[in-house]
Amino acid sequence: MFGWNTLEVLAMKAGNPDAPANAIPPHAYAHCQLRYVVGSDQDNF
Repeated sequence: MFGWNTLEVLAMKAGNPDAPANAIPPHAYAHCQLRYVVGSDQDNF
């Protein structure tokens, strides 16, 4: 069996979805989940 560390983006919002612009938004939010295997150095992720 193999296992690896995984980072999943559960939800994300950037800019204004109702009025998109072709530019980098000034702020963004993301809710993420980090799963790691036994033996990973979780203090240095």
